[in-house]
Amino acid sequence: MSKKTLFRKKSRFLRLMRRSPDWIMMPPYPFGALFERVKRENNWLIQNYHRIEWFDGNVNTKYFTIQLRNITHRARYIYSRGQEKAHYLSNLLSRNVYNLEGISPAFKNLPDFEECGQRCTHQILNQC
Repeated sequence: MSKKTLFRKKSRFLRLMRRSPDWIMMPPYPFGALFERVKRENNWLIQNYHRIEWFDGNVNTKYFTIQLRNITHRARYIYSRGQEKAHYLSNLLSRNVYNLEGISPAFKNLPDFEECGQRCTHQILNQC
């Protein structure tokens, strides 16, 4: 595994006011095959950020790529937040993905239009 390899553990997509299910990726490598620095970073993320263990996951990356292409094949534009994510998705999809960072406010900072059914911030599936 390259030291520069980016591995997305969790992905979610919004499309036309509807949200896709959360996809938790299965690990592409055994934990023991990771560099020590990567193990430490992964452990920090588990403890302090997303709480998703390295071994967690129910979707392999090949299936994710196929599903992602199915979801986005009719999209005129694809947006992401962050240069790394935009680059990652662009490589997977072989098309342009536009980085909204610095152009648009973060989703969590948008006005709440909950009464109109236009936005949902719940992490739990099927709550919206």
